[in-house]
Amino acid sequence: MMKRYPLLMKSVPYNTNVLHPLNPWIPLWWSAAFPGYGHAVMNNLLIGYSLVIFEFTINNLAKVNQAIYYSMIGDIQSAKDVIDLRFFYLYIGVYIFTMFDSYRRAVDLNNNYVLSYRKTKTTDTASMSTFSVNTLNKVSPSVALFWEMLMPGLGSLYLNHVFSFLFSLASWVITITFSRFYVGLFYSLTGDFAKAIEVVNPQWFLFIPSIYGGFLYHCYWEAVKINKHYKLSQAQLLVSEYQNSFETPFHSERKGEDMYIVASYEHSASVEIALTELEQNGVKKSDILALPLQVRNKKTRLFDNAHYSDGVSFVDLATILGSIFMLLGGI
Repeated sequence: MMKRYPLLMKSVPYNTNVLHPLNPWIPLWWSAAFPGYGHAVMNNLLIGYSLVIFEFTINNLAKVNQAIYYSMIGDIQSAKDVIDLRFFYLYIGVYIFTMFDSYRRAVDLNNNYVLSYRKTKTTDTASMSTFSVNTLNKVSPSVALFWEMLMPGLGSLYLNHVFSFLFSLASWVITITFSRFYVGLFYSLTGDFAKAIEVVNPQWFLFIPSIYGGFLYHCYWEAVKINKHYKLSQAQLLVSEYQNSFETPFHSERKGEDMYIVASYEHSASVEIALTELEQNGVKKSDILALPLQVRNKKTRLFDNAHYSDGVSFVDLATILGSIFMLLGGI
């Protein structure tokens, strides 16, 4: 039978792709900050990483960042002299297209998610090969964010996104090497600001705020999606396995003979372990009722974590403003 709608999650041993709605303005912004990142946020990795390579290549050929640097410090004539118009006009067309296309794809993604959510009953949550095992587990977005801040790519590795890890690590190493960012940081920390300005390459340095902010947001958002999808997949399991033959106290013919134990738990692997252990100890599946619950009216938290991920914490705005202020501060 032909599948009309995509799966909510596709897992391979080295990566997990989760279909989840998001505000279309978010990928549009990241496409404006660095072409390709808006597509990467939606897990269109082939298109996204191809556009990132395009940005690195054409921006350097056209000297766009160098011209921006001179413009921001008021040296307009140097900006005119350094820009290469042969590649600049090529750059503009693709730059505008990435913003348009990321917004369009986000709208389509949201529509596809609604249809897939309504039609998908169960979701595969594990994939294994000779070299790797990939299972859907709850993760901490804050921990993923911490490792990504420490070294871009490590947060993706924490989430078992191997392709994102390799690309993030490679692009970060190339950028800091050609920008001589760490050398400039050393001189800045020792108070020799004139030397720091001298050694840093503005053309490559101005990539850093956008790619670093993009790394952080992508990693954090992926962790939030994984947690939300974990809850959804476990809820699907509980509905399909533990709600079919249970007799409620109001309809049971064995009135007064049974004791009912009621408990509530967070979504976690422990819930399934407890249910299967009850079955192993002789409790029939027909005597177990598992009901997924949804907590409402919770206040927005500063950070999501492994036990609570609503995707509306303050990290969206923080990473956007952070990348802007890093750019202005760097100039």
